[in-house]
Amino acid sequence: MPQIQFLSLEGLEAGRLYDDLTPPLTIGREEDNDIQLNDERVSRFHAKIQTDGEKFILTDLQSTNGTRVNGHPVTMRILRPGDLVMIGRCILLVGTDESPAQPKLASLDGAVPDEEDDEASVKSPVGDPHQVLDEAFPQGPPPAPTQLTPRQSAETADMLNFVRTELLQVLCTESEPDAQNGKQVRILRDAWQRMEQLVPHLNRYIQELTSPGDD
Repeated sequence: MPQIQFLSLEGLEAGRLYDDLTPPLTIGREEDNDIQLNDERVSRFHAKIQTDGEKFILTDLQSTNGTRVNGHPVTMRILRPGDLVMIGRCILLVGTDESPAQPKLASLDGAVPDEEDDEASVKSPVGDPHQVLDEAFPQGPPPAPTQLTPRQSAETADMLNFVRTELLQVLCTESEPDAQNGKQVRILRDAWQRMEQLVPHLNRYIQELTSPGDD
């Protein structure tokens, strides 16, 4: 069975290494959890970790203050070595036997919401539109899913193709004022280029999902 480890970087348990953990396991404030975090912002049973094949899947257990990975709110997420899991004021660095959890040199400022932060901003995936977000996938784009049935592959490809075509509609729209109200939407060049870069990523996913297998 694959094992996962967490290194606590922030919180009362800072510096503690939780290793040799074999999912399923839970994280929360109660003693019955495999990882107990002493923080009033942490729910009694806050999140769980399961495995599917070699993948580690984090699921938020409808916690009060939510769970973040690399600064982004999540309800379910496949964890990879180097990911930062934020639960309450606690930050857990993900590692495995092959890629042990090592403290990062990067600053963690802003990774955990301040005391006065509005709870909605903690749980909502959409915050201040002018705020620069942390990278959700600092290790690069996640790989396309594998071992899907033909129906699952087709349905996933259809979903991605819908997103791709809608994105292309936006990118191909001429930047002209609206004929009715004269309003014009402006976007930073870097943000526009990031949207453009999404198209080849989506194309690659669709290609991998719809290409015949080797077997």
